Amino acid sequence: MMYNIIKHATKKYCFNIENYYKTIKSDTILENKKQFNLLCKDGCRNYNTKYSCPPYSPNFTNLRIKYMFAHVFFFRVNLKNYPQIYNTIRMVNTVAKSKQRYAINKISNNLLNDNIPHQILENGSCRLCKKCAINFKENCRHPKIMRYSLESTGVDVDALCFMCFGLPLQWYSNKNFPKYQGVLSAILCNIKRSIIN
Repeated sequence: MMYNIIKHATKKYCFNIENYYKTIKSDTILENKKQFNLLCKDGCRNYNTKYSCPPYSPNFTNLRIKYMFAHVFFFRVNLKNYPQIYNTIRMVNTVAKSKQRYAINKISNNLLNDNIPHQILENGSCRLCKKCAINFKENCRHPKIMRYSLESTGVDVDALCFMCFGLPLQWYSNKNFPKYQGVLSAILCNIKRSIIN
């Protein structure tokens, strides 16, 4: 497992974003597409409104047949020194997601330059288009670079995070404030060595 810290400052706060990275075999990842499709259907506004989301997203079982390894990234911010309000969660999520997306885009570009096939599985739904083409009954505008989330393919993200880093994901619920907030993503490919330069 690799670990480092990125510092990010806003006008009001300075964030220490802990970065965790580990390579695992893709066939060790727990998934249950049927269960997570139901969870998405019951609890997410993106269900059936984006090509990247259930019921349109692929099954992780089919992806792991193509790619032997998963390079897993977890970006985490300790919330101890910040106001214990929901807006803190939103702000930290925005910062962590943007930093993780920047890092993953950079890694993906390097893989593309080396002609290495790969599949990015991000956190949350695809954000390439302001409004997904499915809402206009059109085909996806970017099918080759559309990004599915881990959970939309049926991956148990909490189990994956704990398996890789010994850290469970934490959620804000019923005004219970988590100790930390984190985002989890992965790049699937057939390279076992580190893909971080």
